Amino acid sequence: MVKSIGFKIISRVGRCKISIIINPSGAEFGQDIMAFGFPLAENLSSSVKLTRGIVSSLSGPNNDISLIQIDAAIQPGYSGGPVLNYNGQVVGVASSGLNKVKMLLDEESPYIPENVNFAVSATTLTGFLKSNSVNLFNKTFKQKSSQELAKIGMPPTIQLHCLNTITAYNQLSKSEKYNDVLLRKAVNFK
Repeated sequence: MVKSIGFKIISRVGRCKISIIINPSGAEFGQDIMAFGFPLAENLSSSVKLTRGIVSSLSGPNNDISLIQIDAAIQPGYSGGPVLNYNGQVVGVASSGLNKVKMLLDEESPYIPENVNFAVSATTLTGFLKSNSVNLFNKTFKQKSSQELAKIGMPPTIQLHCLNTITAYNQLSKSEKYNDVLLRKAVNFK
């Protein structure tokens, strides 16, 4: 059993409560992980996708300890999605990958990197949540199968499009499918 800290996010979608557990110790080097998101949603289906991998490094570019490096295949659309260990705990939030085109066009050492991606570390996430007064609680889990992990990671993973205009926001807010839960500050979730 691994001790962890979690936070509850109450989602209005389907009127269900969704809890996410965060491992306060963060990721472990070599740990198996699964990332969730909506990769290339405009070209693929609009359903949640998952990809498996490992924690390749406990720091990101330039030894940035706020990031972890993962080898799970992260595409555009995974950003912001949870990265779970096989205990069902968040160890990171998918954020970015190396730019393959830029790396290939590097005149000094042209190279196409494979599966070099990054996630915000759970320790950074925990610090952010605490500083924004999000309630944290302790929880333990046992090892999960891929299928069990998919059932944990899918519900809290949502697709968010930035509309950037008041006109688009006003139009969307009149839609029956509109949900304003993401417009609230995290401190309002209880």
